[in-house]
Order: sequence, then structure tokens, then C-alpha cells
Amino acid sequence: MVKQLKEIKIELPSDLIEIISNKEIMAMLPDKALSKAEYYWSRCKEKEFEEKYEELKRCME
Repeated sequence: MVKQLKEIKIELPSDLIEIISNKEIMAMLPDKALSKAEYYWSRCKEKEFEEKYEELKRCME
């Protein structure tokens, strides 16, 4: 299975670019993207749990 790639363009303030190297920025991007994806995944799991809990609660009443 071939994964499709997408090109992204990032605009950052010039003073930030002077402080942080391109290599550091490139290292931070996947970490930020993965942590955001993990956050959304956990929220989905939490919502599923809440729905199942509410359903169980209704059945017990």
C-alpha cells in the first residue's frame, strides 16, 4: 500500500527562525502532529466510553 504525501507550507516569524534552526523545527513538527492526533484519539475513546456508560446506566434504571 502506497501512502499519499501532501505538501505543506509553514510561515513562521523571522525572529523565531533566527532562534531555532530548520532542523529543530522539522524535528518538532512530527511530535506536535502526533501528540495532537493522540489527543483527538483519546477524546474519541472517552466519548465512546461515555456513550456506553450512559447506555448501561439507562438499562439499569
